[in-house]
Amino acid sequence: MLYLAVLVCIQGCLVTSQNYSKESTLRMKAAERYQENQRKIFPCKRIYSPRQSNQTVHTLRPQDIGIIGAVGDSLTSGVGAKARSILEILDENRGVSFMTGGDGDWSVNPTIANFIRVFNPHLKGSSYGSTQVVEIPFKRSEGGDRGLNLSRSGSTAEDLPEMARKLVKQVRKIRGWQHEWKLVSILIGHNDLCSYSCNNIFSLFGLLYNADSFSPAAHRSNVEKALRILWRRLPRTVVLLLGVVDVTLLAQLRNRPVTCQIANLYECPCMYEKTGLGNVQRLKWLAEKYREEQRNLAESGRFDRDDFTVLYLPTLSAELPTEMMTDSKIPVNLKLLAPDCFHFMENLHGLVARNLWNNLLQEPGNRTVDYRLNGQLLCPTQRRPFLSTK
Repeated sequence: MLYLAVLVCIQGCLVTSQNYSKESTLRMKAAERYQENQRKIFPCKRIYSPRQSNQTVHTLRPQDIGIIGAVGDSLTSGVGAKARSILEILDENRGVSFMTGGDGDWSVNPTIANFIRVFNPHLKGSSYGSTQVVEIPFKRSEGGDRGLNLSRSGSTAEDLPEMARKLVKQVRKIRGWQHEWKLVSILIGHNDLCSYSCNNIFSLFGLLYNADSFSPAAHRSNVEKALRILWRRLPRTVVLLLGVVDVTLLAQLRNRPVTCQIANLYECPCMYEKTGLGNVQRLKWLAEKYREEQRNLAESGRFDRDDFTVLYLPTLSAELPTEMMTDSKIPVNLKLLAPDCFHFMENLHGLVARNLWNNLLQEPGNRTVDYRLNGQLLCPTQRRPFLSTK
């Protein structure tokens, strides 16, 4: 019996290995076909500048990026991005996440990963399909592939160092990782702001930590720990520090469905707590302090060397798309938000990706954000062929 069990196991492993090999071949062929198609219609020229012989982190072209990854919270994991109802908010649609999403191509799913794949179809780390915030028993899994999108829904800045360690471990499993240039994003702080920065009803159940652990200084300390892990163990890396979204935009939403009102009380209790002075003003102040600490870390120079740098980008810190109401109020466009009125729908992920791409090509100090639906996608040129660093 033991022999049969071992035999079945070996056969299963061989079949799995064959299937994996077949999948890899199919994916490679699809990537090549994809490259041929996108070369014709992508608005940017693919070949515009030769590779530098003495390449550094400051002379990187999009096609030089070989590995992409991300750590953060539910915004980066793509929670609710394709949700049609509040019941699907537990779906993490990582395949359309603005940073690592690899579903489809750039024209139907504009993400940083899909933009880069036009230049380098062999990019590693993209995420596909959907995973679950919480695995529901007996629910059929869609078999999503996280890739190197190790963002975890519900995470706070305290979780960043551990996520960074896991990312390093996963990257180091890739053959030839030492020779690949890597692009990694960090977006964190929304749960810190919404759930952990105040005393609220959930504290009664022991679910929340001491608010002092989520001060600007604590935020800086946790982000710095994560950066140090990446700096020490992942050479040839560009880290993108993305400033937190202004969660107080929730207060501007008009005609929120009842489902949104209930969801928002759970997702951002610190916005609606009855005690305390000026919830909106306090959260705005704290969010800006988080951004200030991140900006200071990126500009400190302590993580800069020829094969590593940290960039602070304002992509998500600006006003999100709005709509004009009959009473002249201009709230956030609900059509771009998931059914919980908090997370991003797929089309908003695309707008974020376009702006993030543009910010990577714009000179520091001249980075702008344009969330119009018909905004322009910038291109590297022969005069400015590199990703813009410091």
